[in-house]
Parts: sequence; C-alpha cells; structure tokens
Amino acid sequence: MDRSALLEAVAGDLFTYVLNGRFPEDDISGLIKPAELPDAYEDYDRLVTLHFLLEEAVDKFVAELPGMLRTIKTETKTESSVQRGGIDGRIDWEATYQTRASSSPGDRSVYVVNSQTEQYAIPENIVLKALVETVNQGISDVDQYLNANRTWVKDSWLGNDERRERFQTTLERNVHLQRTPDPEPIEPTARMITRATQSRKRLYQRAGELYSQYASYHDSPEAVRSLLEETTITPSDEQKLFELFVLFSVITSLREADSPAIGTPTYHTLRSGRDAAATFDGDRQLRVFYDSVPDDPDIEFRNVPGPRPSRADIVHETSREVVDAFFTQTNTRAHTKRPDVMVVADDDQAAAESYLLVEVKHSQNSQTIRQGVTELLEYLTFVREGTDYEFEKGDFGTGLNGLLVIQDIEGDDIVPASLAEQERQDLPVRVVQASELQAAISRVLRREIFGYE
Repeated sequence: MDRSALLEAVAGDLFTYVLNGRFPEDDISGLIKPAELPDAYEDYDRLVTLHFLLEEAVDKFVAELPGMLRTIKTETKTESSVQRGGIDGRIDWEATYQTRASSSPGDRSVYVVNSQTEQYAIPENIVLKALVETVNQGISDVDQYLNANRTWVKDSWLGNDERRERFQTTLERNVHLQRTPDPEPIEPTARMITRATQSRKRLYQRAGELYSQYASYHDSPEAVRSLLEETTITPSDEQKLFELFVLFSVITSLREADSPAIGTPTYHTLRSGRDAAATFDGDRQLRVFYDSVPDDPDIEFRNVPGPRPSRADIVHETSREVVDAFFTQTNTRAHTKRPDVMVVADDDQAAAESYLLVEVKHSQNSQTIRQGVTELLEYLTFVREGTDYEFEKGDFGTGLNGLLVIQDIEGDDIVPASLAEQERQDLPVRVVQASELQAAISRVLRREIFGYE
C-alpha cells in the first residue's frame, strides 16, 4: 500500500469516525500533529488552521493583500433624518412639507435631510474579514513556536518576520478592514461565500475560495486527505498513520459484520489511557483497544518468573513489587509493551476465542518483521487476567489470535506466503500484508468470534 493509498484510506476513516462525531476530534489531532508542536495543537480546529496557513495559496494571498485592498467595494446607503436649523445633507422637500404639516405646523426651521453613507457590511467584505481574521488568529496562536530551526517554519511564509508584520499592520491600519464589521457567529454563510467566489474582483474571488477551502476541512474526506497530504507539516510518522489504518479496518470489519455476536458499536476517546476505543453490545461483549490495555478486567502483559528464578529475576521482580506498592494508581504501574490493537471478548469462552492481538509494522524489512513476530509471541505468552496466564505455556492460540500487519512486499525476488499457506504450515501467528488485512480480519471473525470453520 503506497503512501497515496494509505492517506486516502486514513482520510476516509478520519472523516467517518471523527468528523461525523464518533471519536472526539481532539483525540485524532493529537495523534497526527507533528511531535515538535505543543499539546495546544491537539485541538483539531487549531491544527487545521495551522495547516491552512501553510498552504501556498494562503502565502500568495497574504503577499498580494495590501495591493488588492485598493479595489474593495462598498454600497451607498441613503438615510433620512429630521433636522432643525443647520442642515447636513440634501433636503428632501416633499418629505419636509409632509413633516411640517403633520408634526410641526408653521415651523419653517424643520427639514427632512437625506445623507449618504458608505456601507462596508456587504457579503463579500464579511467573507474577506472572516478570512483575514482566521489567518491573523492562526499567526497569533503559532507565533511563540516560530523557531527558525523548525523545517516547516523555514520553508513557509510564517518564518518571514517581515511578511507576518506587514500582514498584521495591514489588518490593524487599513481603513477598509477597520470599517468592515466583524462577522456574526453564524457568518460567513454559504450564500456569502458563494457571492464572494463569483465576484468579478480578484480580491473577493480569492477570499471566497480560500475560506471555502478552510471550511471544507470539516465537510469531506477529500479535504481531510488534502490536509494530510498537501501541507508542509504532513505527518512524517507514517507508522502512526499505518496504525490508524489498521485500527479503523478492525473496527469497520466488526461494525459491518451485522451479527448478534457483535452487536452495535459505541465509540470512545482514543486518549483516555486504558479505556476501550470501541465497545460492541452483542453476545460476545467485544472491546477494541488502541495502544492501551484494559483496566477492567485487569489484563496485562507481564512476565512473572517461574518457580526457580535467577538472581536477576528476583531483583527485577522485587523492584517491580516495590514500585507497584509505591504507586497505588493502576495507570502508573509498570507494564510491558502492548499490542497496537487488541480485541477482547468479555464472555466465558476459551482464550483462543476471546483475544485478537494485532501488531503493526510499517515496514517490509525482514528484521523488523521478525521483531514484530517476536513481540506478538511475547504478548500471547504473557497476556494475563489477574494472576493467571490466558494461554498455556507454549500455546499461542489457533494461529489467528495474533496478527502482524506489515506493508505490502513488492518485487519479483520475494514471494511471501499467503494466509492459506501460513495456515497449512500451522504457524502460531499470521503475518498479514496491508492489502490482505480486510480478508484476514474477516477470517478471524469467522473463526474466533463466530466459531465457524
């Protein structure tokens, strides 16, 4: 699965599970933001704004804005007022005679005067003001993190102090922008954006197009993919994207199974430590975990020394007991590494029918694959509930309790074994290429969840 296909899959899943409200937006943004950005950028809207600022089209708009503002347009509005004595405006004689006759008979000092004022509160200007304020707020948010050593800063207009200051000075001093009222909470509306985009003036066309692009990051999977793929700080950690691809593939396969054994899903936060990412209310009472272990029941992956431990085993076990006794909160206890994705059934079935442990390696390298297999075997060996191991010594389940998901292996010189071949060889775990994942998950569901052969 190449980068383009991976981004397309993850973007679609992000839209399905996050932007439609199934998972909290801030959980996902915390996973895809660059590690060098602070926790503040785990707010999805702020992360989107930062990505938006780094768009080449925004860079060009900011550079051209001072010149384009000379073409800003207004509407002339005529207002009538009753005045006595001094006259400021053009007299409306017909209205003056009517007013004198009806309310001030004989008072020849009363006049109705029409005055004309420039109105900036037109749809095109509201869209323009919304866009420049979005850009300005984004600059304010990111300003303290504009370290010149960061690549995404050096390669963007945000790293140009003169450009930023010129934009902010324009916003503060330009009389047209100052006279344009701030958008209301529901503005700009879709009709306003359309009107700006269809304007004959380039200023408004660009403002409408850019604001529409910014708004679209909440409206379509295509825009989310663009957010991930086309901006300067696209997540470089493809391992994390690959893990999300696997997580969403597992959840989607369970959701689409439509079986009483699985039931209806409920989605939860991905960043609450030891809570499930998704739970299913069917007969098997399934829970899906992402990069975490469940708190109830107390499932963990820990090697407890056998009946004749070595001196080193005694030291490590005693150390662990002291630390566990000192840290009374369960989420601070020492644990081994854990699988990237885990599906657990909470009924009374045997362990081989109750666990699916998934390790994810965004690699085709044989050493990395060997490491992944070793980790999976360790997870199956050391998975415990309470004080009891779930699998007997030397037992790794049916071979479908552990899946290692790797990148698709390419090249005519290497022909990896298919899932069927791995099963014929009775391997203790399965190695699954990304393109085979859906078929593998389906096979696991049939064998481990439904009990079909």
